[in-house]
Formats: sequence, structure tokens, C-alpha cells
Amino acid sequence: MNIILYCILTILTFLFLGIIFVLTLPRIVFGKLKYNENKKCDAIVILGHPALKDGTPSPILRERIKKGIELYNKKISPKIICTGAAVKNEYIEAEIIKKELLKKGISEKEIICENKAKSTWDNIKYLKDIMEKEELSEVVIVSNPAHVRRASIYAEKFDIKHTVEESNIPKEIPKIFLGIIYLYIYYGITKYIIRNTIKKKINTRQKNGA
Repeated sequence: MNIILYCILTILTFLFLGIIFVLTLPRIVFGKLKYNENKKCDAIVILGHPALKDGTPSPILRERIKKGIELYNKKISPKIICTGAAVKNEYIEAEIIKKELLKKGISEKEIICENKAKSTWDNIKYLKDIMEKEELSEVVIVSNPAHVRRASIYAEKFDIKHTVEESNIPKEIPKIFLGIIYLYIYYGITKYIIRNTIKKKINTRQKNGA
């Protein structure tokens, strides 16, 4: 019985340490997030999220849109970039965002839609293209708390000058589920960091060998 208890405690200890590692590594490598703090910029970027089956914004997307509109009303920027293709259903995320913005009286001239991205990486990659085309130098990226870190890391990878703003956590989503999402996203970030570190070491060895 003591052996079984010891095994369980060992597994739980390693699990706990693994969680701590996953949550702290991105902060150690990339430092603190650069929050907007009412700083004016060239555009507000609302990252997409799949809509509900009836085409209405999901709770997470709804809160992202609310935060984007809040920043717009604070005159942080006169432009809003909507991002996201149709990923989990037939509804294009950028178009869903745009529709909600128009309902709030925001002019279509002030909205830019990016409707090809099927991942966060794509969101940022196509954002870079839009910024170059529209001659935008700095943006504020809006997403939910668990997601802004990943978006910011990718923005740095593409050399995009940016700040971030966190949307509110939807009341409909249980906290334990949000915790699982948070861990999943940070696990993905940790894999990204480790993979890039390994690639750099391999490239360095190859250069030195050459």
C-alpha cells in the first residue's frame, strides 16, 4: 500500500513540476507582456475565434469584440483589423467580427478584414502583410488572457511592433475549463520555445562544422 501511495505522490509531484515549468518558461524567455495602457497606435487587431453554430459570436469572441470596441471608443486607434477564416464551421471569423462592429456604428471604411488565417500563426503572418500594405507601424492585439502571450510571441517573431490588451473572461465558461485551455496554450508555447532552441543549436553546429 505504501508503494502505491509513493507512486501516486511521485506522479503528482512530477505533474505539478511539469505544470510550473510550462507556465513559467514563456515568462522567463520572453519577459512581461507589453500591455497597451491607453497608448495610441495605428490599428486595433481583434483575433478571431470560431463562431457558434448559428453564426453568432462565441462567448470568447464576443468578449474580444467588446474589448476591441472599448479601445476604439477610447480613441486608441481609428482602425480595426478583424482576423480569421472559417475554421470549425462555415462562418468566417473576420466577417462575424466585422458584422458586430458595424452594428455598433463603426464605419466600414475603418475596418480591415483578414479572412485567410486558420491559426494564430496565420493571424500574425497575414497581419504583417496588412501592416506593410497599409503602412501601419504599430498595433494593439486583442485576445483573451490565455491567448495573448502566444499572439505576442508570434508578433515578435514577425518583427511587429505591438502592445496587447486582454479581453474579459466569459461568465459562461467554467473556471476549470479555462484553466485547462490556459495550460494547453502554454504547453504549445513551451513546445515552440524548445523546438526553436533545438533548431538554433542545430544551425549553429552546421555553421561551425562548415
